[in-house]
Amino acid sequence: MLTGLDMFESSVLPHLKGKRVAVVTNITAVNKKGVHLLDVLKKHGVTVSTVFTPEHGFKADRDGVIKDKKGALVPTISLYGNQRRPKLSDLKKIDVVLYDIQDAGVRYYTYISTMVYMMQAVAKSGKKMVIIDRPNMVGADIVSGFVPPQSLTGKFTSIFPIATRYGMTNGELALLFNTHFGIKAAIKVVWMRNYNRSMLFDTTALPWISPSPNLTSLDGALLYSELGWLETVNLSMGRGTKTPFQLIGAPFIDAKKVVEQLRKLSFDGLAIESVSFTPQAKYHKYRSKLCHGVRITIKNRQKNDVFKFAVEFLKILVKHYPEKIKLSRDFALMTGSSELERMIRENRTFVEIESRAKRSRTEFRAVRSGYLHYK
Repeated sequence: MLTGLDMFESSVLPHLKGKRVAVVTNITAVNKKGVHLLDVLKKHGVTVSTVFTPEHGFKADRDGVIKDKKGALVPTISLYGNQRRPKLSDLKKIDVVLYDIQDAGVRYYTYISTMVYMMQAVAKSGKKMVIIDRPNMVGADIVSGFVPPQSLTGKFTSIFPIATRYGMTNGELALLFNTHFGIKAAIKVVWMRNYNRSMLFDTTALPWISPSPNLTSLDGALLYSELGWLETVNLSMGRGTKTPFQLIGAPFIDAKKVVEQLRKLSFDGLAIESVSFTPQAKYHKYRSKLCHGVRITIKNRQKNDVFKFAVEFLKILVKHYPEKIKLSRDFALMTGSSELERMIRENRTFVEIESRAKRSRTEFRAVRSGYLHYK
């Protein structure tokens, strides 16, 4: 399998000579040999005038606001914090923008919104943009979760009405956004070769580079894609431990009792056990406090009930800790549903909840099918 960056050297690079180039990227933009996009450009004599970075900065290792690097050899502009959209003045002396970032395959992961904001700026400024395609790390064949109504879109963590786990690559998404959602930018996608939709990241033979501080493994990314919305509840997701998103808990939970309740249910492809842990991530809940909860181990990466687990786990917590469990105002935004909180509090069955989610995906699946490049 060859990434878009591997294909880029022969298909696009020859056309960049003499062009004023900007890149939207971070440390994940490497080819099959581990060579970064910026080094590929330098090797071929292409001068980069500006580097735009997404949330977590160029090294993908930071939480919080990243400051622009003033006085650097190449001006670096953060598209996070106060300035999430590129200014048209930032593009004034640029001919073409290259976008190359490894995404996590989930609607609330902000890199796709950064891509959208750049596409919109490119469209307004009359510039051109090249999207260098890479694998969807959690696979591009599964579509799951809710598709939000229009009232829950247009936000950094919910840019357009697409499924939580949308099952598309960056290049496919860019075409969908550009045409179906009417951005109308001048874009070109550099496609991969020998990629198929069911490939998980560990089957691509690409080097693993964490796309953000707490997506440190494929199992963590798979769990995040289906249960990351639980971060809008007052729970620790194990950030700042060795296995983020495989641990979920809070100081007030009786882990053994909760796991006893969970084991009365069936979750295909998962193993669940009680655990205590102490998260250490800055800016996140319960830092340095002992938490009790569950450890989730994926036994089958291709077929598992992670979304079902997340729903049933929250239902149990709401039932047993009604005064302590708090859902933030972003719960609907992250889940993509204005109904899910009510259904959980009413103890509706997972079958009913998943049926609602499936209905919300119907139109998206039909639209999505027209933009799939890979088999």
